[in-house]
Amino acid sequence: MRAADVDQCKRLLAYLESRGVLAAPLQSADLVALFDECPSFVLTADGTSAFDGRTLLTTPRHLSDLLTAGGDQPAHLADRRAAQAAIDEGHDPLLYRAVRDVFPPRAIADCSVRADLVIYEPGTLPGGEPHRSIGHWNLLPQLEVFQFLTGRMAFVVVGETAGGRRFVYFQVCRPGDTVAVPLGAWHVSYVLDGPAAVFNISANLNGPVTNSNHDDKYRRRAPVGVTLRRRGESVQLVSTPDTQQAWGDPVQPPRADWLTGWLHTGSRWQACT
Repeated sequence: MRAADVDQCKRLLAYLESRGVLAAPLQSADLVALFDECPSFVLTADGTSAFDGRTLLTTPRHLSDLLTAGGDQPAHLADRRAAQAAIDEGHDPLLYRAVRDVFPPRAIADCSVRADLVIYEPGTLPGGEPHRSIGHWNLLPQLEVFQFLTGRMAFVVVGETAGGRRFVYFQVCRPGDTVAVPLGAWHVSYVLDGPAAVFNISANLNGPVTNSNHDDKYRRRAPVGVTLRRRGESVQLVSTPDTQQAWGDPVQPPRADWLTGWLHTGSRWQACT
C-alpha cells in the first residue's frame, strides 16, 4: 500500500475503535478484501465483515423489519400475507447487515457526506422476491451513490425528472458497478447472488453533518407499489395497476459515466471519504 493508504487505514482503525464497533478476532481464513486501497476491510464467505482482523458490529435487518419499518406507510411486498405467515411460523430470515457511518462523517465542499457498508444475505422471500432492502425516498437535496463490491444485486429506482417526467427502471449490478440515485427518488435493492457487499455514500447538498436517523427515511412518503420477482435465473419487475398507471412502463437506466470523474484511476469510493 501507498504511505497515504497506510495512514488512512490507521485513522480508520482509531475511528472504528472509538465507536466501539470492532468486536472479537476474526476466525475465518476465507477472506475477500473489499477495498483495494484499504485491504484491512474484508468479507468472509458467510457474509461477516471485519476490519484489521476483528469482526465489525452491524445493525441487522430481518423480514419482520421489512414488514414494520414504514409504520402506517408499510413497504410494498409481492405477497405480504405470505411473508407475515412465515414470520408467524417462526421464520424470520436475516436480509442484510449494515455498518452505519463506517467512515467518519465529513464535509466536502458544501456537502455533508456519510458512508455505510451493507452486506446483503442471499435468499428468496415467500412471494418470490429476492432478499431485499426496505426501500425509501431520498430527500430532494440528497445524492446517494452505491458501489457494488461483491455478489450480484438488482436496483429499482422510481422518480421524476426536473421537467416532471416520471420514470421507473431497474438494473442488475455486479462488482465494480456504481449507481447514483437521482435526487428525490425512491429506490430499493435486491440481492441476486450473495453475500453481496455494497458501499453506500449519501451526500446532503445543502446541510451540515449531523447524526443520522436511519428509521425516519422509511416514513417520508408512501412506498411505490413495484417490486422484483425471481423468474428462473432472471428477475421481473412487477407493479400494481395503480403504480403502472401512475409511473408508466420501465425505462432504460441512465448511464453513470460521469461518476468516474470523481475518482482517481483504480480508486474506489472510499478514497473520497
